[in-house]
Amino acid sequence: MPYFQHTSAFSNELRMLLSRAGIIGTAMMFRVTYWIAPLIILIVSTVVHIRLLAVVIVNRKQVQYSSFFFKMFISQSIIEIFLAYAYVICEMILKDLLFGEEFALATGYVYPTIAYYGCYYYIIHVQVWGVVMVSINRCVTICAPFSRLAKLYERAPPAVLWILNLVVPLLMMFWMPSQGAVNYYRNPSGAISLNVPLYTVQTNSMQGMITSVTGSVVKAGSDYRREKMLTVVGFALFVALCFSTVFYVLLYVNAIQVNVPVIITVRTYYIYAIMALTFVNPWMLLLTNKNTRRRMLFQKSDVSSQLGVPSKQAFRKVTN
Repeated sequence: MPYFQHTSAFSNELRMLLSRAGIIGTAMMFRVTYWIAPLIILIVSTVVHIRLLAVVIVNRKQVQYSSFFFKMFISQSIIEIFLAYAYVICEMILKDLLFGEEFALATGYVYPTIAYYGCYYYIIHVQVWGVVMVSINRCVTICAPFSRLAKLYERAPPAVLWILNLVVPLLMMFWMPSQGAVNYYRNPSGAISLNVPLYTVQTNSMQGMITSVTGSVVKAGSDYRREKMLTVVGFALFVALCFSTVFYVLLYVNAIQVNVPVIITVRTYYIYAIMALTFVNPWMLLLTNKNTRRRMLFQKSDVSSQLGVPSKQAFRKVTN
């Protein structure tokens, strides 16, 4: 489904290229084979994620799972799992015309705009915000464990974290929808297309790129040397952020060059970047921590291991 500004300036040569590529000229069919791999990964990873989430919630009063890392993990997990499935549904509607052409044309501007910005931009802002919050907490806990900021982090109520995790990403991208609404239209060849001006793709991908780079830099600067397990988890998350950054770089570069087919191809595989950022933490915790793995497999936990950001009590034990 093409993402371009529908104006007379859109060249006939580009239209011919898109038509030959099968991008315009015929109505989009549901991509059955395309969805097999993403849905398998999504469903299996969701089972792992929800099981780990249950372990953390049930044992959240234990020192092992009481750190700020796991407080954020609970709210971020629920939000990100919801957004991952919302992404899939929106993609099926936007790209596969799940409910048919007439439904797409009748949605006006509200649904396509919300789905477009929710799919490609709100989710990355939510994920990077979580990375930044946990990384700053890690830095404060190590460098100034008895500071006011450390106390503020430690006493943060779950409700406040929920509000911050939902609202702050919206504030970070509040200006983006003001660039112009997104809508469906029937192009001259008769196919249903989604109209997103290329200048909008350029500015949006630039913000997505800056956001991903910020998350990557912050994560790279986090000090996890004292805990090998968190070093592995942190590195895996850094790699996932770099993967997301590559996506936005490719979008921006090809929007500048008016390379619409590549933009469409890049968007097609963005779901893998979404799933990498959403499920990297549960998979890494499952693979690297024996205690957590035993709990997830419904086995008795008899292994003592510390997870997450050390608390003030842990620092007291070290210094005494």
